[in-house]
Amino acid sequence: MKNKLLLAALLCAGNCLADTSTMSPLPLGEDQYWKPRFASLERGGDVGQSTNAPALPTTASGWAELVGSFTNIGLTIGYQHGISTQPVRNGVVALVLYNFSDNVGAGLGVQYFGSFQQVTATIQLQLPIAPLASLGYTNKFLVPWTTTAVGAPIAGSSTSSPIAITGGGLDVVIGHVFGGRFFGGGGYGNEVGAGKQSGSFILANVGWEYKF
Repeated sequence: MKNKLLLAALLCAGNCLADTSTMSPLPLGEDQYWKPRFASLERGGDVGQSTNAPALPTTASGWAELVGSFTNIGLTIGYQHGISTQPVRNGVVALVLYNFSDNVGAGLGVQYFGSFQQVTATIQLQLPIAPLASLGYTNKFLVPWTTTAVGAPIAGSSTSSPIAITGGGLDVVIGHVFGGRFFGGGGYGNEVGAGKQSGSFILANVGWEYKF
């Protein structure tokens, strides 16, 4: 009986081997299960393919071309005299504005008054006008403006709270030089929240705006 069972098992195993020998193996190149699931990453395909970031200029002429591509940038430097500040505060202010249009600009500034210094974030509204347009002179050379700013003291302040700055004035376009317009003017303003540095002030300034 045992011999019969052994013979039957051997015959069954032989038949199974004969059947599998007639089967053709799946080609490695065509079988999807043999391929890496992220093959596109290995081949540099669309998935995960990196892009190169724009390179910064490496020459002086390249930097000049990059800076020249910026438009509507204005720089103002002024002398500010405190009228009611105690002690009297005199110093230098500088402001860089990006003009979104002829009427709206925004930017950052620095105020230096010796021991007291602060940085500012400014929004300026302006209205270029041509007062001699009725005489045929259409150049808009008068620019009344008003400004609102928030100051952050960095030295010499009796408070660390934000400082509110408001003011207004008038600029006069003197001429066009270096691809922009040169102007001078003055204004009046007030600072609140600066402790002993709070108070009103007058301002005399000059400036230059590029691509105007």
